[in-house]
Amino acid sequence: MTSQYLTYVAIPRRQPAEWLCVLALMAVTACGSPDSPTPVVSVDVSPATHTFYAIGDEHWLVAVARNVSDERVPVGTFTWTSSDQAVVAVSPTGRATAVAAGSATVTARTGGGTGTAEVTVDHWQSVTAADRHTCALTVSGRAFCWGSNSDGQLGSPPLDAVVPEPIGVDGNHRFRQISAGSRITCGVSTDGVAYCWGSLSDVSGASSPVPVEVADGFTFEHISTMVPVGSAGRHVCGVASGGTAVCWGTNGNGELGDNSTIDRNAPVLVAGGLEFEAVATADAHSYGISSTGELYFWGGTGGGGDSVPRPMEVDVTYSAITSMFQHSCALAPDGTAYCWGAGVFGKLGGSVFPDVPVSGNHVFSTIDVGVQHTCGVATGGQGFCWGGNGNGPLGTGTTVDADVPVPVTGSLAFVSISAGMGHSCGITANGGAYCWGWGSTGALGTGRTSDNLRPTRVRDPA
Repeated sequence: MTSQYLTYVAIPRRQPAEWLCVLALMAVTACGSPDSPTPVVSVDVSPATHTFYAIGDEHWLVAVARNVSDERVPVGTFTWTSSDQAVVAVSPTGRATAVAAGSATVTARTGGGTGTAEVTVDHWQSVTAADRHTCALTVSGRAFCWGSNSDGQLGSPPLDAVVPEPIGVDGNHRFRQISAGSRITCGVSTDGVAYCWGSLSDVSGASSPVPVEVADGFTFEHISTMVPVGSAGRHVCGVASGGTAVCWGTNGNGELGDNSTIDRNAPVLVAGGLEFEAVATADAHSYGISSTGELYFWGGTGGGGDSVPRPMEVDVTYSAITSMFQHSCALAPDGTAYCWGAGVFGKLGGSVFPDVPVSGNHVFSTIDVGVQHTCGVATGGQGFCWGGNGNGPLGTGTTVDADVPVPVTGSLAFVSISAGMGHSCGITANGGAYCWGWGSTGALGTGRTSDNLRPTRVRDPA
């Protein structure tokens, strides 16, 4: 019979608490194996901030889980939420969508960790096209410009640069209206202060590459700069609180309306004590619409104009006025458009008198004139342009001139269109900014310096 022997090992006697420590150590050793999960303590979301510039735009957010040592931890899924789905919606996979203007915090969660991103919807609200540059405002009042910066008209150094995409205007100002001229841009801040940047050239002391306050003592409602061609004058007019009109700049033809022909580098009151709803500047002359809808004119080429406002003899009342170089257009309260002045290239739309409607029987909500063309937005958001089309500012996909309004190509619904020297820009119903036409100076904002015959979306600011 085989004998069996048992071997006994002496184990030190331990207290219950000591046994708990041994068991805990065994558990930690087991959990520390390569195949065991590592606890998540934090989540990084990138980008940490993002701004949308049009309703409906989408952007993917990326989440990364990390452990206590800040090492990346593989995670299958995250739970995504938005603090305000009515502003920024987020999908279960982290796709953020712009819904309305405002800001929201997007959060990604997994395990014991969370991370956030601040997302803003600050779409475009208005745009103003000049000869070689363009400026626009977002709904929060931030100003951006792009194109030629030869005289500081973009509001951000360096000078002599061509900037083919939007850059922020210096100063952190918030504007409610902006107007781009030839080598100058002016804006009215949300508290009614007028600022200008760039150069008025012939007016001493009226130059700055960044916004400077125009003058103390006036609270502005609206401002209008002019785009000169050749030897045309350079001046600015605005409507101050209470409907008072003021102007400054060159005044050789009485375009400042102060009953003189003296140049001014600070605003002077337009004579006559009239109350205006809107003003517009043109080639050595200016226009104003009174509170009763009457159209007034002062200045004039060749030194033969009036240096005080005179009423234009028409049987039409107006609600809006726009001028550039040698032609002007105005809207009646019912949306009928009237144009007059130099009619070369058909930019008057079939009319040469301020009381004869533009051809086509369109009902316009907005209208704006360029040097050789005119654009407007009709009922339903359809964009129309007419006039010279050498570089495609009519947006028809061709370079053929048009004597009457023709539709801007594409299916975009516009709220406004601004016409410049050889290009046009518009704001769509979803807050997007589009430009078309002459692009060699970067004024289209697409990141390139080539012409576009059709509306092309402006690049989002960096």
